[in-house]
Amino acid sequence: MKKLLLLSVVFCLSIVKAHSQDLPVSGNVVVGGGANAGGYDLGPANPSGNVNMMGDLVFTGNNPWILHTPNAGPSAPGLYIAPGAPVVWNNATKFETNGDVNFPYRVRIGNIGTLGINTLTLAVGGKIGARAVYVVAPNSPWPDYVFHQGYQLPALSEVERYVQVNSHLPEIPSAATIQREELDLNTMDALLLKKVEELTLYLIALQKENAALQARVTKLEH
Repeated sequence: MKKLLLLSVVFCLSIVKAHSQDLPVSGNVVVGGGANAGGYDLGPANPSGNVNMMGDLVFTGNNPWILHTPNAGPSAPGLYIAPGAPVVWNNATKFETNGDVNFPYRVRIGNIGTLGINTLTLAVGGKIGARAVYVVAPNSPWPDYVFHQGYQLPALSEVERYVQVNSHLPEIPSAATIQREELDLNTMDALLLKKVEELTLYLIALQKENAALQARVTKLEH
């Protein structure tokens, strides 16, 4: 009996010592499901060591997920978090070793409501702060064509009539349209630049007209 008691104490002390050190695991750590439906206790309440794994951390059940570091599967280094069983690696979020994070589909931050829920790659329910924003290959053609030969500049009288009827510039969406629909900053920037370039052509024409009038006045004075 004393021997059995002594062996039990030694066994318990060995378990405590093992939990106070690193715990190497060769293979996968499966949390939930199988014979241990309640999951595995991998240490005391306040462990003093690490859990070192060579393999994947798999969450099973009706909503399976996997945490993967590339010993198998994707070859690029990093940490992959992916849903599904079997795993579709194209759906994985990747944390790269240089600090970059790659998301495969849409990202939502904050309470976005119905804002672009199925159309926007990034939806933010709040303010965004940035030192610079770059748009690569805009969808709208950049309006250099305004300065090309043959561009039909609308007459100012036509613009005046349009503004009197619609209370906004031609091609520029109305306030009601902006309230009802999404505002595409890329398209709007191109439209605003187009109006600035048209305004520049109006000013050039006005300057030429003023110069011609000034020449006539000077000629009459002499």
